[in-house]
Amino acid sequence: RAKDFDALRTAFTDLLAEAEASRGWLYDCGKERFAYPVRLQSRPECTLQAAPDIHGAVARVAASGMVGADVAQLRRRLQDAVARASATVSKRIAEREDYVQRARDAGTVRRTAEALLTYGHLVPRGASLAEVPDPYAQGATLHIALDPTLTPQANAQRYFARYRKLSETERRVTLFLKSARVEMEYLDGLADQIERSSETDDLRLIEEELLAQGYLRRRDRRGQAREPAAQLPQASVEGYTVLWGKSGLQNDRLLRAAGPDDIWLHAQRTPGGHVLIRSQGADGTVPDSVVMAAAQHAASLSKRYRDSRVAVDYTQARHVRRIKGTPPGYVHYTQQRTINVAPTPLRGRG
Repeated sequence: RAKDFDALRTAFTDLLAEAEASRGWLYDCGKERFAYPVRLQSRPECTLQAAPDIHGAVARVAASGMVGADVAQLRRRLQDAVARASATVSKRIAEREDYVQRARDAGTVRRTAEALLTYGHLVPRGASLAEVPDPYAQGATLHIALDPTLTPQANAQRYFARYRKLSETERRVTLFLKSARVEMEYLDGLADQIERSSETDDLRLIEEELLAQGYLRRRDRRGQAREPAAQLPQASVEGYTVLWGKSGLQNDRLLRAAGPDDIWLHAQRTPGGHVLIRSQGADGTVPDSVVMAAAQHAASLSKRYRDSRVAVDYTQARHVRRIKGTPPGYVHYTQQRTINVAPTPLRGRG
């Protein structure tokens, strides 16, 4: 009996120690969700998510208890915000494309200026229209409108000034269009995430991202504690830890948490979540079977999750960098390899 009591006391002490050290665990067992301070060996069928502490886990259980109507309302709110932002960006793109079309006259204006400088001596003083040879087309002529109060050389300088202005406009607008198209791609990815998200936690992650990007206004929540940021989802594949992001903000966190030898994966040329494999060796080698499973999961997180095969790029995290001035989750990467896989999600835990 003394031995049984000692064993029980030891087990109880260990349980208390684990509870004190634990960040708190959120259990998702299908129809049942609850919080607990330690891992339960008796519930292997449940999916676990970590929280900073038991209070945070309880808060997340309470937050996830939204009824279906509330979830649908949250989804509509997020979809409306993305739709408004997309309409605004689309209108700006159309306007700037018109500017670019007009700015493409810059080459003609430059040719006009150069023709005036070259053949200005053939133009009578005070003329309002000049007909001079085209320096870029043998045998052709250019008809050029002039300010009769200026010399041909002064008119040429005016055309050069107009050329420089058009060139600068084209450069700036081209940069804007590139940025705006990236934003449209980002919003398109968000719309896809919202449509596919069935969990309240996932929708809350997207809501936080929309708030951070200024697409949504934060509602008045004074006096309410802010819900802790969710742990990155993860799973174990053949002993290797695989993590992923479900939003742009999580994708950024994933890259910041990556070691240089970890393997980073993303579906090629399509919006989607990033995936990371924790390497276990200094050379960063990971078994092909683990890379395959992670690539399949990356494909399942992408907008092309319905396709039978998806191209997924992967490279060491040292070759991935965040692109300054772009929405969260946008990166540039090099030295990648590509694998074609069937989208297959991993079962994750927090």
